[in-house]
Amino acid sequence: MRISQPSEEIKRKYLQFVFSGPNGYLTDHRNAWITVMDDLTENIVRRLELRKKYVIEKY
Repeated sequence: MRISQPSEEIKRKYLQFVFSGPNGYLTDHRNAWITVMDDLTENIVRRLELRKKYVIEKY
């Protein structure tokens, strides 16, 4: 098996997926006052809210 470096396009798409998730609903621009931890916390809170909404609607 041979391992090679991915192209720049693949790297860019991968990083965009990691940052925005598969839905791409997070912002493309970062506020200078918001840290990576703030972004991560906001992402987790949004996902928990969506999960909570789904559970409430289901039952």
